[in-house]
Amino acid sequence: MSKQIYNLTPAEILKKFSAFKNGLSSEEALKRLKEYGPNKIEKKNNWRWVKLVAHQFNDALVWILLVAAGLALFFGEMRDVAIIGIIILINAIIGFFQEWKAERILDHIQKLTSDKATVFRDGRKIEIDSSEIVPGDVIFVSSGDSVPADGYILGLSPSDNLIKN
Repeated sequence: MSKQIYNLTPAEILKKFSAFKNGLSSEEALKRLKEYGPNKIEKKNNWRWVKLVAHQFNDALVWILLVAAGLALFFGEMRDVAIIGIIILINAIIGFFQEWKAERILDHIQKLTSDKATVFRDGRKIEIDSSEIVPGDVIFVSSGDSVPADGYILGLSPSDNLIKN
């Protein structure tokens, strides 16, 4: 009976990913980056603007105005229906452009602030962009750090003498 993946020893995990305790070489990391691609989730932007437009009509005030427009239509007050419709349309246009601009600003901020990770490369501890992490990288995580990728906890102790600053 074979071991479950979560029961592997640190040596078995390193063997499974063709990795070493002191990390990958820069050349091997580059090769794996080309093979597996960057460590990031691609955002789908399909139909994003449609969702923003629909979101403009999901507001209590808009629903009240739509009910008022329906009642005005029921009583034959076409001028009131037109005015209420114009108000709803102007509100939707302004809200759409404000949200669109805010989302674009957030996207630009996210591009400017990228997550960093500390990995062992060429036997040295270096800081890289977390999108450059590849399978087999040995990632150094200390308290307070965010974990930049899926991985296995090796449980290496300070006595393993990996770090050559």
